Amino acid sequence: MTQDRRRSHRRGPRRPGHDARGDGVMRPIPTRKTPTNPGCSIECCGRSVYARGWCMKHYQRWNHHGDPLALRPNQKPLIALLLARMEVNPDGCWIVTGRRDNAGYSVVGKPSRRGHRVSYEHFVGPIPEGLHIDHLCHSYSDCPGGDRCPHRPCINPDHLEPVTTQENIRRGLLARQRAAVGAERRSLAAFLVRSEGEVRNAR
Repeated sequence: MTQDRRRSHRRGPRRPGHDARGDGVMRPIPTRKTPTNPGCSIECCGRSVYARGWCMKHYQRWNHHGDPLALRPNQKPLIALLLARMEVNPDGCWIVTGRRDNAGYSVVGKPSRRGHRVSYEHFVGPIPEGLHIDHLCHSYSDCPGGDRCPHRPCINPDHLEPVTTQENIRRGLLARQRAAVGAERRSLAAFLVRSEGEVRNAR
């Protein structure tokens, strides 16, 4: 074994590369997005481009199976993973147990995708670009809001609706206002009940 081969053996296997510029020079495969490498064209991938506008993983899937989105034989679709961890509440919400993001939404897959968006795309259709998915089952009357909201993990397609950012904010503000009015009325009613009881005891 020559000295160069011994040194190569000690260093371990070389990192795979590719001829990105077509000049016959094998360069390291980029692993992160750069200004000259905008990223894989597959939605929600986030990896850098390797070939044909795809990252290395999606390019290899296309090369082996003819489809960059082809799944391994033992890999289940995202919707199947969600439904396997789903519980149906009495109010009709399909609550997914398990992993959640910092905002309280259920997430699935790697890279992570929010469960309610996966459910809407599977049962209803593509989400129009620029729209958010609003939970119609959400109510501030029985919900603390924020990441503790019990409705955010819901993936029932009947409880989901795509709306603009402005409409989503407007609905949230309106729900908070209604919740505040309802809480004030309940507090007033409880005060009147207590006052009436005190008057009766005083007699």
